[in-house]
Parts: sequence; structure tokens; C-alpha cells
Amino acid sequence: MKKNLIIVLLFFCFIIGCSKKNNALDEVSKYLNSFINLDKDIIKQIDDTIDNDSNICSECKKVYKEILKRQYSTLKYNVISEQYDDNYAVIKVAIDVIDLKKAESQAQNELIPALDEYYDSSGTLNKDLYYKRKYELMLKSNDRAYYEIDFFLEKKNGQWQIKDVTDEDLEKIHGIYKEWI
Repeated sequence: MKKNLIIVLLFFCFIIGCSKKNNALDEVSKYLNSFINLDKDIIKQIDDTIDNDSNICSECKKVYKEILKRQYSTLKYNVISEQYDDNYAVIKVAIDVIDLKKAESQAQNELIPALDEYYDSSGTLNKDLYYKRKYELMLKSNDRAYYEIDFFLEKKNGQWQIKDVTDEDLEKIHGIYKEWI
């Protein structure tokens, strides 16, 4: 009798689980969780983007990859609202990330009083030295930044798809967004 009851309950759980339709919030959660979980596509994007940057020395590239992995894996988010209109949806999310913009600004502010350290006698910026300092500050940063992102989605063939994520929204996810007042 107990065995039959368990089988019936498992059957209903299976039916309920399989019949759950995808919604816009699921798609946004999947997108953000791909960063948090450092999915292989995210790791590939990090590698491709940084490896193709000729302005950064190889040592700095390794450090910057670690900074981004730390940033993504510590990202937190909460859904603020969901709005649906037929095949369109807007999901507003609050995110909590490491404030890398603050560390970047600190490194830039260090350039002015230490011109002789960062610039050579001809006035050329020692990029490697600057990037090493900038990434050192970013790696040590524990300050947090809070942003809101509106994700726009469209339902196509029964599946919700996130429309293009803006550069501004990606800057928020990366923790380098600067609000213009």
C-alpha cells in the first residue's frame, strides 16, 4: 500500500514538474545564475575578451580573469517586479556586486600625485604598472554596489528570450557602472 502511494505521488510530482511552463522570470534567473555559477560560456567569454586585449600584460590578464570570476560568483540578485503584456515582459531586478568602479577610480586618482612613478621621462604612461595597481585594488575590494536592471523579454515559439542586454546593464553586472548625474 505504501509503495503504491509513493508511486502515485511520484507520478503526480512528475506531471506537475513537467507541465511547469517557462516564464520570463525563469529566463532572467537562468541568465544571472550563469554568471554566479561561472558556466562554461561565461568562462569562455571572460577568456576571449581578456585574451584579445593587447593593452594588458599577460600577468595582468590572469589577475583580471580572477577579478571577474570573483565578481560573478559573488553576484546577488532579488526580483523587484514582473510585468507581462502578452508576449512581452519586463523583469526588474536589484543586483548586489563588488564595487569595482570605486577601486578603478582610486587607481586613477593615484596617477596624479605619483606622476613620476606611473610616467616615464617622456611622459608616457607605464600601462603595466598602472594596470597592476588597478587590478590589485580591484582584487582587494570588498565594497558593494547596488543597481537595478530592467530585463526586456519576448516570447517566441512558446519560449521567453531576453532581448539584447545593454552595455550599461553589463557594466552594472561587472560592477564598473558609473551613474551620470
